[in-house]
Parts: sequence; structure tokens; C-alpha cells
Amino acid sequence: MLIRRATENDVKRLVDFVIAAESAGTDCITYKQLFDLTDSELFKMLYEMIEDDSGEQELSFANFVVVEDAGRVCGGCSGWVEPLEGFSSGAIKAQMLVHFLGLERWKAATTRLEILQTVGIERDRGTIQLDYFGVDEDARGKGLVKKMIDFHLETLKNQHPTLLKAQIQLINSNQRALKAYQKAGFSFIKETDNQHTDIKKIVGGTGKILLEKIINE
Repeated sequence: MLIRRATENDVKRLVDFVIAAESAGTDCITYKQLFDLTDSELFKMLYEMIEDDSGEQELSFANFVVVEDAGRVCGGCSGWVEPLEGFSSGAIKAQMLVHFLGLERWKAATTRLEILQTVGIERDRGTIQLDYFGVDEDARGKGLVKKMIDFHLETLKNQHPTLLKAQIQLINSNQRALKAYQKAGFSFIKETDNQHTDIKKIVGGTGKILLEKIINE
């Protein structure tokens, strides 16, 4: 079993993992709900965004690692260092969404985006951020999530020795993922919650959970 950096050849599989992560523990996919996308429109948008490889944000193939077993990619997740200065990962992703979806579709989602912001958690600058964990069903139970986390942490710490912590955000309904991340050494920091009737329709839960791991005492 090999863990390696993703390449352009892995983009299709990375889209699969992003969609799986978005729907894990929920009954919806946030991008579809926000922008009223069909399955084919969602796949096309994610493929183009990941392939574009823009900056330090979660939808960039260069920020993913994948697990390969017997020549088959069976898992992946994204990891990057949140920029200390300049545009945040959220701002970079927003610009990409406008570019790939079009301004009109972005504007049409304004109300839903405002509702989503009520449960948002700002990413801490200068920290390792991990997101979009996906593992094929037949590869689960082998500790791949922890192995991908360890790979990201070791790689990014070597590149940025002064980093102090790593963070993961997840929807509060995804208890299975929460247990996996806690098993990998992450601790609960805080949770947002909003009982607005549309929140669950958009994200599949009522808020987000922030987890953190100290990596450099």
C-alpha cells in the first residue's frame, strides 16, 4: 500500500472522494444545495476546480494525497497550510466558484450562502488544514484516514517547521468521521449550531465542529 501526492491523472478519483466526503453522515451535498446543481454539473465543476490547481485551498489536486493499493487509488484527502497573508483559502475558493459557475449562479445563491455563513468557522492562519477525506468502502477498516493524516502532517511540518497545530472541520452530524479524527489524536475545540430550517437542507446537519491537534509543543 502506497501513500503519495496526487497528480493530474488522479483528478477524477479526487472528485469521487470530495463528493463522498460531502455526503458522508448527511443526506445532501452542500454544493448541489447551494447552487442548484445536477449530478453532472457538480462533477464538471469539481473536476475543473481541482484540475485548475489554484492556491492554498482544499480543491487543488496538488494539495491532495492518495492511497494506492495494487495499482488502484482507494483513498484521498486534502491538506494545506492556511496562508498567513493575502487571500484566505475561503476567498480563493469563492473566486473559483464564481469563475466556474458564473456570476449569475453565484448571485442566485446569495441567501443560501448567507445562511451557510451562520455556522461557518474561520480557518486559523498559519495552520495545517485537512479536508475531504474519502476512502472506498472496500478499503475501510485499515486505518487509511490516520495514515493520510500522518503523511500530510509529516510532509507539511518538514516544509514549515514552525507550524504549531493542525485543524479539521466537519459537519456535526458526521459522528463516524468525528470518531476517526479523534482516534487520530484530534481534540474537540468548538461547535457552531443553527436550528434554522434551511441549514440542514444545505449542509446535512445543524452546524460545524472544529477539531485540533498540537503538532509542535
